[in-house]
This record gives sequence, structure tokens and C-alpha cells, in this order.
Amino acid sequence: MKVSRPTLIAVGISLSAALFASVAGHQVGYNSGFRLGRAEGRQAGKNQFNMEWSKGGSDRAFSAQISDAKVRWNKKNDLALNSVDTNRVPVVMAFSDQVCVQLKLSSGSLGASPVYCYKGETTELLRADDRGE
Repeated sequence: MKVSRPTLIAVGISLSAALFASVAGHQVGYNSGFRLGRAEGRQAGKNQFNMEWSKGGSDRAFSAQISDAKVRWNKKNDLALNSVDTNRVPVVMAFSDQVCVQLKLSSGSLGASPVYCYKGETTELLRADDRGE
């Protein structure tokens, strides 16, 4: 079966147009989803941070370490002890021998995210990585 040249050209153009539409549609969807996700993520991060900062943390098991990390960060940066930084969310990483608290920046914020590690479930500081700001 022999296919004519105009038919091959028409099929090629159709396939190219379909591929372009697929890629363009994906890119438009990706970009709009990315923008929406960033905006929602920033707001969710702020809401979570405000709740944890003002109420001492939603996880009572680590509230002493979270509070200590916040006090250390505020003291290092000459902030009031009850200062609320709406661009940070406490993230707890619990290991068998230590608990680390990262004061993570919310999406879209600039700067360092300090990490404080404590011995077991105490507030005895093992190490601090709070350089960079």
C-alpha cells in the first residue's frame, strides 16, 4: 500500500499539532498549579507556624525542644522572647538518641533555617546549626 505525499504531510502536521497542544497544555497546567500551590503553601505554613508558636506546639512530646529552639533563635537575633516570626515553621526530627528542631522558612521566604539538636527528649543542646543569617 502506497501512501501519497500529501497524506503523509497531513498526518505529520496533525501529530505535530497534537504533541504541541499536549506539551503546551501540560506547561500551562503546571505553571498555574505551581503558582497556586506556592500561594496556598505559604498561607498554610504561616497558619501552622502561628498555631505552633503561640500555643507551644501541637505535639506536646516535643514542645520543650520547640520552645527552646525558638528562644535560642530569638536570642541570637536580638528579638523579643515572645516574638512571632510568621515565616518559620518548627519541624521536629526525632531519632533514637536525639531530637532535632528545624525552624524552617515557609515557601517564598529567604534566609537560613536553623537546626537545634537535643540529647534524647531533654533540652540539653548537643549541636546548633544557626549560622547563615
